[in-house]
Amino acid sequence: EEKQKRPTHKVIRYAYTMDGQKSYLRDLVEQEQNVPFQHIFAICENRIHAIFTFLAMLEMLQQRLLTIQTGLGVNNFWISKPA
Repeated sequence: EEKQKRPTHKVIRYAYTMDGQKSYLRDLVEQEQNVPFQHIFAICENRIHAIFTFLAMLEMLQQRLLTIQTGLGVNNFWISKPA
């Protein structure tokens, strides 16, 4: 009876990885000089895919592998390679 009351957790392995998303971002900034924020998420299949992409982008920004340039308004910024 006590076992039935315990919550169960399910671990799901997604097709997305941080390394895969970093590689995607690296290739994207190689092809285009300034990549708009919205363009980065154009290939995302679902919310989880977007989260992996966003976290990869944050990690690359922290490691200074990418730079961010802000503009006016909401979500108006670009990602590019560091100079």
